[in-house]
Amino acid sequence: MRLTESAGGAWVAEFRRGAVPARPYRAPRAAAESLAPDVAVWVDRIAAAVGSDDDRAWWVQCVTRLGTGAVDRGLGQLKEVCRAQRVANPGGLLTKIFKDIAAEQRILLT
Repeated sequence: MRLTESAGGAWVAEFRRGAVPARPYRAPRAAAESLAPDVAVWVDRIAAAVGSDDDRAWWVQCVTRLGTGAVDRGLGQLKEVCRAQRVANPGGLLTKIFKDIAAEQRILLT
């Protein structure tokens, strides 16, 4: 340990390690590698329905927690609304639909 004065005048303690610290985390796997094929199919369908591939992690969580039946129901509701009127944010609407379905099933979806 060594005490040094910083440019601002405050004293700072410097510690020197004798060894390189171990990595306390694992490098994350690519999302495509870790997805089950049936989940990936539903996530692709959701991305096509909302017109964006940006929120794949959120859609994976929705499919995993709600199940394919609830996701199919939610996509059907989204398509009905989109046919009836213009939807500015289909991803936001689908999230609302999924959260309503999750509340019905008493599933926490955050």
